[in-house]
Amino acid sequence: MKHSKKLVTLSVLTTMSGAAIYFLNKTLDTAAVRKNLLASAEKEIFSWQFGDIFYTKKGTGTPMLLLHDLHCASSGREWQYIEDTLAQDHTVYTLDLLGCGRSDKPAITYTNFLYVQLIVTFIKQVIGCPTDVIASGLSGSFVVTACNTAPKCFGRIMMINPTDLAKLIAHDSKREEERPIALAEFPAPRPEKLCITMDYKLPSSGMEDKMFCENFELLGERDVVKFVVGSHEDLERMAEVVREHELATRCQVYISPVFGAIEPSAIVDFMRERALTHARLQLQLHKFIWPNQERGV
Repeated sequence: MKHSKKLVTLSVLTTMSGAAIYFLNKTLDTAAVRKNLLASAEKEIFSWQFGDIFYTKKGTGTPMLLLHDLHCASSGREWQYIEDTLAQDHTVYTLDLLGCGRSDKPAITYTNFLYVQLIVTFIKQVIGCPTDVIASGLSGSFVVTACNTAPKCFGRIMMINPTDLAKLIAHDSKREEERPIALAEFPAPRPEKLCITMDYKLPSSGMEDKMFCENFELLGERDVVKFVVGSHEDLERMAEVVREHELATRCQVYISPVFGAIEPSAIVDFMRERALTHARLQLQLHKFIWPNQERGV
């Protein structure tokens, strides 16, 4: 009887050990290949200033951009069952937002405007024309804000399971009340030692339409207009603004690169070609002192 019990116990222990080894092997096997779970043969990369953005491009026709929801397991694979159908009539772009799926996941602060800027920049630099957008979940709010910021980039917008539309409407109403800051509203005369540095947002920022150029008229030789450029298009636009408003004789002009988007040497070459001897190249030193993934300052 005792011998029989020992055999049963041994059999149970053997079975449990075998099961444990089996599940351990399955876990190790899954862990070994998990990086390839989102593998795609149609891989495209958009090198954005904050990291590489993975996207796919399918079909021909009018452009359409698919944006996934935003949560811990988000990726463009959410659209895998309708991409091919849409691609019959459209050129379909499906991207993984920064920090999601197969795109880079830099150690930075992720904000709503970061995604708004990504969407506008992707449409301008990759697609290059007004685009229909289908957005899922939280991405719908980014698209609404992006459309409000750069309406010429968008065609039709469809939102699937969006954020509360009442909140989005309230958000838009609040933005409509915003207005540029006019220097003329500040008390005059200006204190002798007070200098003004004015940022001018260029096309890649998606915010150029918010600029209040009347402020240029109130700048003097000790003031600065700073252009942050991220592309050759930005450089061309910067030179146009400087010429139109005669900034070279009015104030100081600084040109600063968007880190990782354009090389400082490209800006220097442009300055030499256009004889922009009045302008100065300004580098963000903290980007060189601390690695790009750290927040040193």
